[in-house]
Amino acid sequence: MPHLTIKAGPGQGRSFKLTGEPQSIGRTGDVQILDTAASRKHAEVFKLGDMFFVRDLDSRNGTFVNDTKIAKETALRTGDRVRIGASLLMFEIKSTGEHPVAFVSDSTSASSTVEIKLGDRAAQVVGVDTKGGSTMGRLLTVYEVSRVLGSESNLQGVVDKVLDLAMTSVQPTYCYIFIRDEATGNLHPKAWRDPARAKRREISHSIVTRAMQHRRSILTADAISDARFSQSDSVVIGEIRSVICAPLIARDRINGVLYMGRDTSAKPFDDADLELATAIAFQTGTALENIDIHAERRTELLTLVRMLVGAMDLRTPDLRGHGERVAAYASAIAEGLGLSREECDNVLFAALLHDMGKVEITDNTQMAVTAALGQTVQPEFCHPFLGAKMLEELPGLAPVIPGVKYHHERLDGFGGPEGLAGEAIPLVARIVCVANRFDHLISDPVREGKPLAMNEALGTIEQPGEGLDDAITHALVEAQKLGSGVQLPKLVLHEFC
Repeated sequence: MPHLTIKAGPGQGRSFKLTGEPQSIGRTGDVQILDTAASRKHAEVFKLGDMFFVRDLDSRNGTFVNDTKIAKETALRTGDRVRIGASLLMFEIKSTGEHPVAFVSDSTSASSTVEIKLGDRAAQVVGVDTKGGSTMGRLLTVYEVSRVLGSESNLQGVVDKVLDLAMTSVQPTYCYIFIRDEATGNLHPKAWRDPARAKRREISHSIVTRAMQHRRSILTADAISDARFSQSDSVVIGEIRSVICAPLIARDRINGVLYMGRDTSAKPFDDADLELATAIAFQTGTALENIDIHAERRTELLTLVRMLVGAMDLRTPDLRGHGERVAAYASAIAEGLGLSREECDNVLFAALLHDMGKVEITDNTQMAVTAALGQTVQPEFCHPFLGAKMLEELPGLAPVIPGVKYHHERLDGFGGPEGLAGEAIPLVARIVCVANRFDHLISDPVREGKPLAMNEALGTIEQPGEGLDDAITHALVEAQKLGSGVQLPKLVLHEFC
């Protein structure tokens, strides 16, 4: 069942069922978001055919889908993010409590099925087309799969886009992606496109099992007339006419299967369909493997950051908790600005490690930094440079270094260590700068005198003389209004991990 769920902003956690009829989004809309940047009727979501769309209703501040401002009706897919002001909504297909499929046993043999062994032909399957005239279209489809998957870094995004492309290119009645559970080896439906399904879909256990055990893509050309399938429940109940099952394989590991079928009202699949589905499955398996590798590296990076934060706490106990508070504020800003998951990670890590270089700054230290940069550097600007140098020796932290090195630069050029100004200062550093300044105002009596109240500190950072980025300070103010990470900052490192 499709829903729009508020992931950030007022009413976070609320979920609105989408009926298919036009539903307004806004302060007084059917999907109500109490955001000061939202109009009363800000946008509208509606269904056309089997797809849901969102459109902006000439709002003042615009509607964004996946961080892109929309100018016309835009299709929504599972996992898409709709942002209005500082409110973030996600389009989700929620389960009704049971799987949409059931595996059934049958007595199929594979004596007359068409099969492609991935190890033999996975790289060449798109080059054959006996029909003529459609080879280029199929090649373009495979190219589009490769291009789209190359831009996705999360599992749900990959499977949704694969399904959309498979439905368009192979044109099955339905299409499912099953992901293999590493712990149990069982398959679970991750996503599907099945517009005609009125009840639970029956899936042939023997076809899936053979595809996985023999690492082959399998086509049953006409299951209704084939004696091997005609008596099975999966055919009778599901009215299956033709099925393709292709394993998702990468580096000798099976991650799941791509399973699609055509019912009795459609012509059966042919060899060209099998070859195209195999090519799509092959690239999907590679994309899923890359996601796993990325997740493993990210876990390693998180472990490294935790170790560094622990070492910083031991070295400078008076700063204990400062990095995590700055990280909480910086993360709220990054989310408010609509940054990607990877960009938000970089902001978080840079904020946690921004004081990595804090050591006793002697005259010799200042001279060394000045010599390295070729310009005089004031003592208070030495530690960002030193922290960046320390991180240069560690793997995986290159995107974080600009946030550490330049978090004391100012838009007016009067910061350090290099005196950068305006857009020359990396965005991650401008975010950490605002978060750092804010935390000092509310929690550092030694540096700032009497700590300021929350509202006073927010008013201070918005003053022109602070040399801060207006858009970023505004995002922090909005985050405070929404309560997303500012009023009660969490120990984000432990929660994040």
